[in-house]
Amino acid sequence: MPPVRAVLCLIFFVAGPAAAAQTTLADRDAHRARPERPTVATHAFPVARGRVEIESGVAAADGGPSAVALIKTGIASRLQLSLSVERSFQRESAAAESPRFAGVKWQLGAPRDGWPSFALMPGVTASRGPRAATETALSLMAIATQALGPVGVDVNLAATRLDDARGPTPYLWAVAATIPLAGPVAWGLELSGERVEGVAPSRHALAFVNFTVHQGLVLDAGWTRAVRGEGEAALFAGVTWNFGR
Repeated sequence: MPPVRAVLCLIFFVAGPAAAAQTTLADRDAHRARPERPTVATHAFPVARGRVEIESGVAAADGGPSAVALIKTGIASRLQLSLSVERSFQRESAAAESPRFAGVKWQLGAPRDGWPSFALMPGVTASRGPRAATETALSLMAIATQALGPVGVDVNLAATRLDDARGPTPYLWAVAATIPLAGPVAWGLELSGERVEGVAPSRHALAFVNFTVHQGLVLDAGWTRAVRGEGEAALFAGVTWNFGR
Protein backbone atom coordinates (compact mmCIF):
# COMPACT_ATOMS: atom_id res chain seq x y z
CA MET A 1 0.00 0.00 0.00
CA PRO A 2 1.49 3.40 -0.91
CA PRO A 3 2.10 5.97 1.81
CA VAL A 4 -1.23 7.71 2.39
CA ARG A 5 0.34 11.13 2.66
CA ALA A 6 2.20 10.76 -0.65
CA VAL A 7 -1.08 10.13 -2.47
CA LEU A 8 -2.91 12.93 -0.66
CA CYS A 9 -0.05 15.34 -1.36
CA LEU A 10 -0.47 15.01 -5.12
CA ILE A 11 -4.24 15.42 -4.89
CA PHE A 12 -3.64 18.55 -2.79
CA PHE A 13 -1.37 19.96 -5.51
CA VAL A 14 -3.61 19.11 -8.45
CA ALA A 15 -6.63 20.96 -7.08
CA GLY A 16 -6.57 24.44 -5.60
CA PRO A 17 -8.52 27.63 -4.91
CA ALA A 18 -10.29 29.44 -7.74
CA ALA A 19 -8.74 32.62 -9.08
CA ALA A 20 -11.67 34.88 -8.21
CA ALA A 21 -15.39 34.97 -7.50
CA GLN A 22 -16.14 33.25 -10.78
CA THR A 23 -19.64 31.81 -10.75
CA THR A 24 -21.32 34.56 -12.78
CA LEU A 25 -21.95 33.79 -16.42
CA ALA A 26 -20.15 36.98 -17.46
CA ASP A 27 -16.89 35.69 -15.91
CA ARG A 28 -17.15 32.20 -17.36
CA ASP A 29 -15.51 32.78 -20.75
CA ALA A 30 -13.17 30.39 -22.53
CA HIS A 31 -10.05 32.55 -22.26
CA ARG A 32 -9.97 33.00 -18.48
CA ALA A 33 -7.24 31.21 -16.52
CA ARG A 34 -8.53 29.56 -13.33
CA PRO A 35 -5.90 27.99 -11.04
CA GLU A 36 -6.65 24.58 -9.53
CA ARG A 37 -3.65 24.42 -7.23
CA PRO A 38 -2.29 23.98 -4.66
CA THR A 39 -4.67 22.19 -2.30
CA VAL A 40 -7.89 20.24 -2.35
CA ALA A 41 -10.46 22.94 -3.09
CA THR A 42 -10.92 23.13 -6.84
CA HIS A 43 -13.72 24.90 -8.72
CA ALA A 44 -16.46 23.21 -10.76
CA PHE A 45 -15.60 24.73 -14.17
CA PRO A 46 -13.72 22.73 -16.85
CA VAL A 47 -11.38 24.23 -19.42
CA ALA A 48 -13.26 25.06 -22.64
CA ARG A 49 -13.10 22.58 -25.51
CA GLY A 50 -10.13 23.26 -27.79
CA ARG A 51 -8.18 25.19 -25.15
CA VAL A 52 -5.27 24.18 -22.94
CA GLU A 53 -4.40 25.41 -19.47
CA ILE A 54 -0.94 24.80 -18.00
CA GLU A 55 -0.15 25.24 -14.32
CA SER A 56 3.23 24.90 -12.66
CA GLY A 57 4.40 25.70 -9.18
CA VAL A 58 6.99 25.17 -6.48
CA ALA A 59 6.69 24.75 -2.71
CA ALA A 60 9.28 25.00 0.05
CA ALA A 61 8.84 23.07 3.30
CA ASP A 62 11.07 21.84 6.10
CA GLY A 63 11.34 18.41 4.47
CA GLY A 64 12.60 19.89 1.22
CA PRO A 65 11.29 21.61 -1.93
CA SER A 66 8.83 20.19 -4.43
CA ALA A 67 7.57 21.12 -7.90
CA VAL A 68 4.43 20.24 -9.84
CA ALA A 69 3.20 20.60 -13.42
CA LEU A 70 -0.45 20.23 -14.46
CA ILE A 71 -1.88 20.20 -18.00
CA LYS A 72 -5.65 20.58 -18.52
CA THR A 73 -7.54 20.51 -21.79
CA GLY A 74 -11.20 20.61 -22.77
CA ILE A 75 -12.05 17.34 -24.56
CA ALA A 76 -15.83 17.87 -24.86
CA SER A 77 -18.55 20.19 -23.67
CA ARG A 78 -18.26 20.39 -19.87
CA LEU A 79 -15.49 17.73 -19.83
CA GLN A 80 -11.82 18.32 -18.96
CA LEU A 81 -8.80 16.00 -18.99
CA SER A 82 -6.13 16.69 -16.33
CA LEU A 83 -2.59 15.26 -16.33
CA SER A 84 -0.12 16.07 -13.59
CA VAL A 85 3.29 15.09 -12.25
CA GLU A 86 4.97 16.14 -9.02
CA ARG A 87 8.60 15.95 -7.96
CA SER A 88 9.56 16.05 -4.27
CA PHE A 89 13.18 16.52 -3.25
CA GLN A 90 13.62 15.04 0.21
CA ARG A 91 16.62 16.24 2.14
CA GLU A 92 17.15 12.94 3.93
CA SER A 93 17.28 10.90 0.71
CA ALA A 94 18.51 11.34 -2.82
CA ALA A 95 15.49 9.35 -4.00
CA ALA A 96 12.30 11.34 -4.42
CA GLU A 97 8.72 10.34 -5.02
CA SER A 98 7.22 11.35 -8.35
CA PRO A 99 3.45 10.83 -8.21
CA ARG A 100 1.59 11.10 -11.53
CA PHE A 101 -2.11 11.91 -11.74
CA ALA A 102 -4.71 11.57 -14.50
CA GLY A 103 -8.31 12.67 -14.01
CA VAL A 104 -11.43 13.91 -15.77
CA LYS A 105 -13.56 16.80 -14.51
CA TRP A 106 -17.22 16.48 -15.52
CA GLN A 107 -19.43 19.51 -14.96
CA LEU A 108 -22.97 18.43 -14.15
CA GLY A 109 -25.26 20.54 -16.31
CA ALA A 110 -24.92 24.03 -17.72
CA PRO A 111 -24.09 26.79 -15.18
CA ARG A 112 -26.90 29.16 -14.15
CA ASP A 113 -26.58 32.54 -12.49
CA GLY A 114 -27.52 32.49 -8.82
CA TRP A 115 -27.25 28.70 -8.58
CA PRO A 116 -24.33 26.54 -7.44
CA SER A 117 -22.30 24.72 -10.09
CA PHE A 118 -21.46 21.07 -9.50
CA ALA A 119 -18.85 18.67 -10.92
CA LEU A 120 -17.36 15.24 -10.37
CA MET A 121 -13.67 14.44 -10.83
CA PRO A 122 -12.58 10.77 -10.88
CA GLY A 123 -8.86 10.16 -11.15
CA VAL A 124 -5.97 7.75 -10.72
CA THR A 125 -2.60 8.39 -9.07
CA ALA A 126 0.52 6.32 -9.76
CA SER A 127 3.50 6.80 -7.47
CA ARG A 128 7.00 5.35 -7.64
CA GLY A 129 8.82 5.73 -4.35
CA PRO A 130 12.32 4.87 -3.11
CA ARG A 131 11.50 1.14 -3.37
CA ALA A 132 11.05 1.57 -7.16
CA ALA A 133 7.64 -0.10 -6.99
CA THR A 134 4.71 1.54 -8.74
CA GLU A 135 1.67 1.98 -6.49
CA THR A 136 -1.72 3.27 -7.57
CA ALA A 137 -4.78 4.85 -6.02
CA LEU A 138 -8.24 5.73 -7.35
CA SER A 139 -10.01 8.88 -6.23
CA LEU A 140 -13.39 10.53 -6.69
CA MET A 141 -14.01 14.18 -5.84
CA ALA A 142 -17.37 15.97 -5.65
CA ILE A 143 -17.19 19.73 -6.28
CA ALA A 144 -19.58 22.60 -5.62
CA THR A 145 -18.92 26.26 -6.50
CA GLN A 146 -21.11 29.21 -5.57
CA ALA A 147 -20.86 33.01 -5.60
CA LEU A 148 -21.90 34.85 -2.45
CA GLY A 149 -21.84 38.43 -3.69
CA PRO A 150 -18.24 39.14 -4.74
CA VAL A 151 -16.92 36.09 -2.84
CA GLY A 152 -16.32 32.79 -4.64
CA VAL A 153 -16.77 29.67 -2.48
CA ASP A 154 -15.60 26.16 -3.40
CA VAL A 155 -16.55 23.06 -1.40
CA ASN A 156 -14.95 19.66 -2.12
CA LEU A 157 -15.41 16.14 -0.76
CA ALA A 158 -13.19 13.27 -1.93
CA ALA A 159 -12.50 9.61 -1.24
CA THR A 160 -9.39 7.66 -2.26
CA ARG A 161 -9.11 3.89 -2.70
CA LEU A 162 -5.54 2.67 -2.36
CA ASP A 163 -4.31 -0.31 -4.38
CA ASP A 164 -4.69 -2.52 -1.31
CA ALA A 165 -8.50 -2.79 -1.27
CA ARG A 166 -8.38 -4.10 2.28
CA GLY A 167 -6.58 -1.03 3.52
CA PRO A 168 -8.08 2.21 4.86
CA THR A 169 -9.94 4.67 2.61
CA PRO A 170 -8.71 8.26 3.03
CA TYR A 171 -11.46 10.90 2.97
CA LEU A 172 -10.71 14.55 2.16
CA TRP A 173 -12.72 17.73 2.49
CA ALA A 174 -12.01 21.39 1.81
CA VAL A 175 -13.74 24.77 1.88
CA ALA A 176 -12.13 27.79 0.16
CA ALA A 177 -13.20 31.40 -0.27
CA THR A 178 -11.68 33.85 -2.74
CA ILE A 179 -12.25 37.60 -2.32
CA PRO A 180 -11.37 40.35 -4.85
CA LEU A 181 -9.10 42.88 -3.16
CA ALA A 182 -8.24 45.64 -5.65
CA GLY A 183 -8.03 45.53 -9.43
CA PRO A 184 -6.21 42.36 -10.53
CA VAL A 185 -5.44 41.24 -6.95
CA ALA A 186 -7.53 38.72 -4.99
CA TRP A 187 -6.87 36.92 -1.74
CA GLY A 188 -8.32 33.83 -0.17
CA LEU A 189 -8.46 31.42 2.72
CA GLU A 190 -8.95 27.68 2.84
CA LEU A 191 -9.50 25.03 5.48
CA SER A 192 -9.04 21.36 4.55
CA GLY A 193 -8.77 18.06 6.34
CA GLU A 194 -8.24 14.36 5.87
CA ARG A 195 -9.54 11.36 7.74
CA VAL A 196 -8.06 7.86 7.55
CA GLU A 197 -9.18 4.93 9.66
CA GLY A 198 -6.66 4.33 12.42
CA VAL A 199 -4.98 7.72 11.96
CA ALA A 200 -5.75 10.90 13.93
CA PRO A 201 -7.67 13.42 11.74
CA SER A 202 -5.67 16.37 10.47
CA ARG A 203 -6.58 19.93 9.51
CA HIS A 204 -4.70 22.36 7.25
CA ALA A 205 -5.11 26.11 6.85
CA LEU A 206 -3.97 28.09 3.84
CA ALA A 207 -3.81 31.76 2.84
CA PHE A 208 -3.03 32.88 -0.71
CA VAL A 209 -2.89 35.87 -3.06
CA ASN A 210 -3.66 35.81 -6.80
CA PHE A 211 -2.50 38.40 -9.33
CA THR A 212 -4.16 38.43 -12.77
CA VAL A 213 -1.54 39.62 -15.27
CA HIS A 214 -4.14 39.39 -18.03
CA GLN A 215 -7.21 37.27 -18.67
CA GLY A 216 -5.25 34.16 -19.61
CA LEU A 217 -2.36 34.47 -17.11
CA VAL A 218 -2.58 34.29 -13.31
CA LEU A 219 0.19 34.27 -10.70
CA ASP A 220 -0.37 33.00 -7.17
CA ALA A 221 1.56 32.62 -3.93
CA GLY A 222 0.75 31.71 -0.35
CA TRP A 223 1.45 29.84 2.83
CA THR A 224 -0.01 26.73 4.43
CA ARG A 225 0.42 24.84 7.67
CA ALA A 226 -1.20 22.10 9.72
CA VAL A 227 -3.49 23.36 12.47
CA ARG A 228 -4.19 19.85 13.75
CA GLY A 229 -2.29 16.60 13.28
CA GLU A 230 0.85 16.07 11.23
CA GLY A 231 2.03 18.31 8.42
CA GLU A 232 4.76 20.78 7.59
CA ALA A 233 4.40 24.50 7.07
CA ALA A 234 5.16 25.48 3.47
CA LEU A 235 5.44 28.46 1.16
CA PHE A 236 4.29 28.08 -2.46
CA ALA A 237 4.16 30.04 -5.72
CA GLY A 238 2.86 29.23 -9.17
CA VAL A 239 1.62 30.36 -12.56
CA THR A 240 -1.47 29.42 -14.63
CA TRP A 241 -1.61 30.02 -18.40
CA ASN A 242 -4.70 29.46 -20.57
CA PHE A 243 -4.29 29.41 -24.38
CA GLY A 244 -5.67 27.86 -27.59
CA ARG A 245 -8.63 28.37 -29.92
